Amino acid sequence: MEPIKFDVEITKENLSSFLLYHNYTHFNGIFGIILSLLAIVYLIYDFNQLDTTKILILAVVAVLFTIVNPLMLRQKAGNQIKRNDTFKAPITYEIKAESFTLSQGDQQSEISWKDVVKVRDSGKIMIIYISKIRGFIWPKDQLGNDYSKVVEVLREKVDGDKIKLKSKK
Repeated sequence: MEPIKFDVEITKENLSSFLLYHNYTHFNGIFGIILSLLAIVYLIYDFNQLDTTKILILAVVAVLFTIVNPLMLRQKAGNQIKRNDTFKAPITYEIKAESFTLSQGDQQSEISWKDVVKVRDSGKIMIIYISKIRGFIWPKDQLGNDYSKVVEVLREKVDGDKIKLKSKK
């Protein structure tokens, strides 16, 4: 296999996409959405019978996980991009048959395909998880012409039950 090499520069949008995906595909995020939806339904269904305090509480719960939390995650992404030196320079990835290498400046790490816990797709990015919470963000638009080759390697090297990808957007 000929190595595939590409550079990734993580933007606020990329990191926001990762944080939103990661948050809303786990129990707390799903529970929050369900709670917000239930609050909206209850608010609409019983609006005329509720007093002002209950209406305010239900309205706050309704917007908390559907509007406030996503905005806070987006702001968190922006703050991380500004403060974290990792995001200030592009990361070069080289995909090889037995592993992939990432390098930035004089630092380099090699990750074996057997260390990949799962691969997920949020639509705009692919996330290569190497633990439950640690993953590498590969924006699809930055993979360019190599996108289909990268997907082919991922499907070949990562166990089928660990990988869930959508088509390129």
